[in-house]
Amino acid sequence: MRKIRLTALFPLFILIFAVEAVAGVMPEDPALSALIQQALRENPAIAAAQGKAQALEARIAPAGTWMDPMAEIMLMNLPVDSWDMRREAMSALQFSVIQTIPLTKMPRTSREIAELQAQNGRFGQQNVQQSVARRIALEWYQWAYLLEAVKITKASIASMEQMLQTGYAMYAAGMNEQSEVLRMEVEKAQMEDMKLMLEQMADASGSNIAALLGDLPENVPNPPETLPADFAPLNEAELDTLILQIGIDFRAMELELAMADKMKLKARQMWIPELTVSAGYGYRPEDPEGMGGTDIVTFTVGAPIPIFGKSKQGKMVEEAMADYRGMQAGLEDMRLQMLFKVKVMTGEDARLGKQIDLFDRTIIPQAQAAFRTALASYSAGKGSVEAPLSTLNAALEVQRERLSRIAERAKLRAELAEMCGVILKSANSE
Repeated sequence: MRKIRLTALFPLFILIFAVEAVAGVMPEDPALSALIQQALRENPAIAAAQGKAQALEARIAPAGTWMDPMAEIMLMNLPVDSWDMRREAMSALQFSVIQTIPLTKMPRTSREIAELQAQNGRFGQQNVQQSVARRIALEWYQWAYLLEAVKITKASIASMEQMLQTGYAMYAAGMNEQSEVLRMEVEKAQMEDMKLMLEQMADASGSNIAALLGDLPENVPNPPETLPADFAPLNEAELDTLILQIGIDFRAMELELAMADKMKLKARQMWIPELTVSAGYGYRPEDPEGMGGTDIVTFTVGAPIPIFGKSKQGKMVEEAMADYRGMQAGLEDMRLQMLFKVKVMTGEDARLGKQIDLFDRTIIPQAQAAFRTALASYSAGKGSVEAPLSTLNAALEVQRERLSRIAERAKLRAELAEMCGVILKSANSE
C-alpha cells in the first residue's frame, strides 16, 4: 500500500517534475488562462468553497482543548422558613471547582483529526477551483469550434452563391433545367439555417463562460481566435505520476484514509475513561448551640467504570477498523481506476491526433479537389447539379469533422489536466 501523505507539502523534486510536465498536457492559450485566473477571483462557487475551508480551519483550535472547568456554589441544610444559616448545625456554604482530565492523548488525536478535516476542506476548495477551470476550458473549446464551424459554413455558402450564378447563366442559355437552380437555392437555404444554429450555439457558449466568470450572461468576454493547433505528445508514465502525486481526488482519498487511521486510534483511546476531579471550600457558621464555625475543604476524584465497554467501546473499535480496511481497499481501487482512465485517455488522444492528421493530409484535400472537379464539369455543361452539390456538402462535412476532432482533443486535454491536478498550474504557467 502506498505511503499516506498527511499534508499538502511534497518533496521539491515532485514539484519541479510537475512544472515541467504541465506544459505538455493542455495547449497554450493565454486568453483562456486569463479567463481562468479571473474566475478564480470572481466565481461565487469558488468563494463559497473558500468559506467552507475557512470554517474547517476554525475548528482546529478548539478540537484539542480540555473541557472547561465547572464552578459550583452549594448551600447545604438551609432552613427555608428563615434562610438563617445559624439555626441548623449542618448548614454550610461551599464553593467547588470541577475539572475533567483526559488520561489519554485523545485531545491531541482530536486536534490531528480536525487538522486533517481542514486539509480536506482545502482539497475541496481546490477541487471546486479545478472544476470551474475545466468547465471554462471545455466551453472555451466548444465556443472556438462553433465559431470555426460558422466560418467554413459561410465559405460554403459563398461557394454555393457562385454555383447559383453559374446555374442561372446556364439556365438563361438553356443549358439546364429550372429545377436544378431551385435545387441549389434549397441547399443554400439549408446552409443558411445551419449557420444560424451554429451562431446561436456560439452565443450560448459565450454567455455560459460569462456566468462561470461570475458575471451577467450578457457580458460576454472576447471570443477565441481559433482552435488550438499544436498538441504536445503525452507521456503516460508522467501522467500516472502526476495523477497519484498531485491529483486532488487521489490525495483527498489518501487523506480520508489518514483520518480513518486516526479515528481507529481515537476509538481505542475511548476505552480509557476520563478522570473527574473536584476541589471545594466550605464555611459553616456557628449555630446557637455553639457548634460549627469551621471551614471545610472537600476533594473528590471519580471516573466511569467501562463495564459495558465490550458492547460500546469495543464495537466502536471494530467499526473504526472496518472503516479503515474499507478505505484501504477503496484507495487501491481508485488508484487502479485512475491509471486505467489515463491509459484510455492517452489512447484516445493518440487516435484523435492521427485522425486530425489524416483529415489534413488526405480527406479534406481530396474532398475539395472532388468539388472543384465536379463544379468544373457542371460549368462546362457536363453532368447534373447533383455532383457539385454532393461534393460541396461532403467538403463542408469533412471540415466540420476535422474541427470536431480538434475540439474533442482539446477537451480531452482539459479533462486530463484536471485529473492530474495541473489545470490551474497550466493557467499560471502561460
